[in-house]
Amino acid sequence: MKLPAIQTTEAGYSLLALDQLLPLASQLHLDVSQAEDVVQLNAVISVLMQGYSSSMSGVVLSPQLGYEALLKKAEETGPIFCLERRFDQPDPLSVPILLSQWGVESVRNNYSLAKLELFYHPQEAEARTKLMMLAELYDYCQHEGIDLLVELLVYIEGTEAEYVKTFPEVQLAAIRDIRKYCSLLALEYPLDALGAVTVTAELDVPWILTSRETAYDSFKEQLRIALEGGARGFLGLEQFLPVLEKDATFEMSLVEKFITGTGRDRVLEMQRIVAEGCTEGEKV
Repeated sequence: MKLPAIQTTEAGYSLLALDQLLPLASQLHLDVSQAEDVVQLNAVISVLMQGYSSSMSGVVLSPQLGYEALLKKAEETGPIFCLERRFDQPDPLSVPILLSQWGVESVRNNYSLAKLELFYHPQEAEARTKLMMLAELYDYCQHEGIDLLVELLVYIEGTEAEYVKTFPEVQLAAIRDIRKYCSLLALEYPLDALGAVTVTAELDVPWILTSRETAYDSFKEQLRIALEGGARGFLGLEQFLPVLEKDATFEMSLVEKFITGTGRDRVLEMQRIVAEGCTEGEKV
């Protein structure tokens, strides 16, 4: 499948990241080392799919858990499958570990797009190996007639002050390395409006904003700024989940209540922000 299958009517992107198994489990206080919690997590994915997919242009799944949620997906919402293992905590300095029984051909056979999460720094020891792997995956996707979404996460060691100081330069350098090997690029917030415009100028492919440990109110403001700077949408998950108290135990009823209330309101608001941002962008 190609990008139009996961686009909004304004050619934007509102993507739900149900492949984020470990963050999803952590936010809901589920332990993936416990079989009963994995069963609960699988059920949560189906509930989220049923509750949100009709308001999303695309949804990302992991074949490791949640495949059955496709039966709950809204017909008009495009499916995307990740290629890397999702029950392993990623090591930012290592090459992504791909699934052994699932690959580009499997994605094509499921009438889906492919996605890869990539932690990357242009100066890291594994930079060349990561780029070679990505180039091979992209060429294979093109051969099989499907598009590839790359979620680029810049990894910078050091203090928060050092991160803020070096992030814009490192992100742009990473984008220059990655941009030839993807159809759609999901990026962390470029820190400000100028950064968003600069990112857009570097790319010949569309980019969207990915959310990592960002509160909903902050993320939607970042999204507005990113859209004004040329972004085309978002990839999110945690903003559409309830935040449990520290000592609270998981209850499916809490998730279901959140989806039909606050979560639904948030999804619709984000949908409106993307529609307005993409429409305004076409006028510029």
